[in-house]
Amino acid sequence: MQKLDFTESLITLSTELKSTEIVTSINQLPALQPLKSVGNLVPLIVQSKSKFDSLIQNPQLAEILVSIEAGNIYGQDEIGNLVSALSTVMVQGQVKSQLFTQHPTIINFYSFHKSLIAATRLSTSVLSKKALEEVTIEEVTIFRILSEEEGLELKDFGKILSVLEELIKLLQAILLEEPTEVRIVLLDTGSDTNFGVKTSVTVAKSLFQIFKEIWDWFVNRKFYNNKMRNEALLENLNVLKVIKKSQADGILSDEKAKAYEELLINKTDELVGLNVIPKQLFDLKIETSPQKLISEFKKTKLIENEIKPDRLNPNSEEEQKLIQ
Repeated sequence: MQKLDFTESLITLSTELKSTEIVTSINQLPALQPLKSVGNLVPLIVQSKSKFDSLIQNPQLAEILVSIEAGNIYGQDEIGNLVSALSTVMVQGQVKSQLFTQHPTIINFYSFHKSLIAATRLSTSVLSKKALEEVTIEEVTIFRILSEEEGLELKDFGKILSVLEELIKLLQAILLEEPTEVRIVLLDTGSDTNFGVKTSVTVAKSLFQIFKEIWDWFVNRKFYNNKMRNEALLENLNVLKVIKKSQADGILSDEKAKAYEELLINKTDELVGLNVIPKQLFDLKIETSPQKLISEFKKTKLIENEIKPDRLNPNSEEEQKLIQ
């Protein structure tokens, strides 16, 4: 698991399980007076248990929950004992010190959430501080490379960076932006790889929109009709509308406008075929895994290319002239 994903998972767990609220609620209990009430602690525990049952279904979050033995805290019997212990404390009018010394389920629950808060703070402030900062910058697009079973070869990573650079240069040309140096500002490896690319706000937004529109077709299984998909993209993508306007204004010839449109879609398809999508799309909840969608897409593209080769061959001299 990448550092960024690990940190984001900890943030999700501590937030959804209401760790801060639970610890604060226990800390605020009076120290010396008999406890006639435990405030909103019981409702918080019930909400936290409900969230745990949901979060454990997420494979990435489950990996962390299992490793920190959260099941020992959130088992049905353990939660029942916890609520029962709190009731006993109130009925018997025990003081706060007895809450911990006579009821181990309470101290275990409290310690678990204290530890989760501390781990989240440590990971956020030390392990992934810079990565979390980069994620929030508008000029930065975070991509994820989904790993194959045998891992990512160096030549494949070089190919990914090369195609992405070509796509960004193409966007800069279409959007009439001055060519700027594209920089990788984040590289976070694990089973998969996250990397952040810094461009301009306009290019970053266009880059994400292209992937999002194409990804929506993948998710809805519409990519089997490639011609229909391409026509829909021409209507919906802002950057392709810019091409149409330049064409209408006489800035671009009909031939060059058409070539630009094909290149934008082909280069994005090429990156998806290399297992690359924006991390934000990977994080969306969908019924079919991104890996399976991309695998199906690759098979479809192979069949399509055998029937009707692309108008522009990848990395051809003609293509390179257009990108430049």
